[in-house]
Order: sequence, then C-alpha cells, then structure tokens
Amino acid sequence: MNFGVVVAAETVRSAIERTDTDELRRIRGKWHALGVDLPALKSFTIETNSTASEITISACAWHEQLEE
Repeated sequence: MNFGVVVAAETVRSAIERTDTDELRRIRGKWHALGVDLPALKSFTIETNSTASEITISACAWHEQLEE
C-alpha cells in the first residue's frame, strides 16, 4: 500500500531507519502467528522541526520522490 506520506525536506529535524526494535519484533510476531513472515519490515521515524513531533511508520520498503 502507498500511504503517501509527504514531508518537505526543510521540515525534517531527523530521520531514522531501524530494522530491529521491540515494536518491530512485536509486529512480526503477531503476523508470524497468522503464517506471514515479514523479515524486511522496518521502522522509519521522522522528527519534525516545527514541533519536534515524531512520526513512526512500519513498512517493508520506501521510495523517495523529489519534486522537480
């Protein structure tokens, strides 16, 4: 699925990609119980400049598309 998260570069304070966290292990475990293996599942955390809010997304892949 494409959730279309759009974040302008100047609004990002930091961005982190993780492959092994407690939350990812929990999600993988829940899906594994249903017969689905998610070895490529990652966590992407974006911290915003304006409010220091954190947005965390769990996904198997990402794609960056720069505006022309």
